Amino acid sequence: MKDKVEFRKLREFGELIGDTFLFMKQNFKPLMKSFFALTGIFIVGGIISSMMAQLQLVGIAQAAGVTYDDSPRNMIYNVGFPYFLSVIFALLTYTSMYVSILSFIALYIEKGNIAPTVDEVWAYFKYYFFRMMGSGVLLVIFFMLCLILCILPGMYVYPALTIFAPIMILENGSFSHSFDRSFKLLKNEWWISAAVILVINLIFYA
Repeated sequence: MKDKVEFRKLREFGELIGDTFLFMKQNFKPLMKSFFALTGIFIVGGIISSMMAQLQLVGIAQAAGVTYDDSPRNMIYNVGFPYFLSVIFALLTYTSMYVSILSFIALYIEKGNIAPTVDEVWAYFKYYFFRMMGSGVLLVIFFMLCLILCILPGMYVYPALTIFAPIMILENGSFSHSFDRSFKLLKNEWWISAAVILVINLIFYA
């Protein structure tokens, strides 16, 4: 049996990808148990609210005898509250997914590479959830401003923003500490970090 994954060590590109999958393989059951226990209600709420919005829009389109249009602008104009609710649940779901997984990892490290229980993850989850949600909104605004100013600044800051959440939870950092440290950590490691993020995104969204 392979040794438990040790997080606090430097890795080459191939090791980063390999150890990511090894960690998931070794901790799949406890990780998924915590994940669905803490995010399940938001996922279900998101599905229901999205279905409500879609059904209402289809009904409006059929009643008016027009072509169904699910563009954000049309959804907001015609559907209103159900669409707004689906957006809120999407934000809650995304935040809960991030926080539940990172809380699991933080406790895994703290316990000496031993998988935590759901109750232990919940203690971290409820502490960081709203901090992360508020921080996430600010980071999205910052990222959009970078894209508006020019595409290149947006591309440059994206890798740093992706490690903001791990820093906040793993180091119990404030917003300013996590933001500043995320850029310092990538100062000389931008290319390899960007490559890892790209590969993970390709695997996740493929």
